[in-house]
Amino acid sequence: MIIYHPFKDANHCLYRIISLLYNNKSSISEEQINFMDFYYLFPSQLKNITGWPRSNSKLAVDIGKIGDSYEKIENPRRVFFELNIIRKNTLAHLFSKKIISLNENKLHLHEEKIPTELINKLESDSFRKGFEYSVIAKEIPKIKFKGKNGLKAKTNLMEYRYDN
Repeated sequence: MIIYHPFKDANHCLYRIISLLYNNKSSISEEQINFMDFYYLFPSQLKNITGWPRSNSKLAVDIGKIGDSYEKIENPRRVFFELNIIRKNTLAHLFSKKIISLNENKLHLHEEKIPTELINKLESDSFRKGFEYSVIAKEIPKIKFKGKNGLKAKTNLMEYRYDN
């Protein structure tokens, strides 16, 4: 029996990165894309971000309603780091094709290099129209990255204690 999961699929990683950058007309950092990509694959993990959003906010209530129909991860930190290897190779490929560039430590997507078929697929992707994607693409980039109140600390996916 063959079991497929997009976690190990470099082509799916490429699609996710392009999808996230395409949605964010303003450029985003590689650090942010790492977290956004992880939550793109595992949206139910959004519920595990501590202290974000505030517990009685509408966003927190809506995030709490995200179904557990997505798979359960025993060790999210390990999965996050394994995903980094695939993501770094995918980013290198996108850089080599000049589909993305780095400008002031922000990734920038060159939409003119993306085939029209892929743009059409992005525009019609039902996941991109959902609540989970909206949180991943619009809300996560707003969170400060470093420090004890940053994204690294809130998610516990990366070490944050030695941040400047």
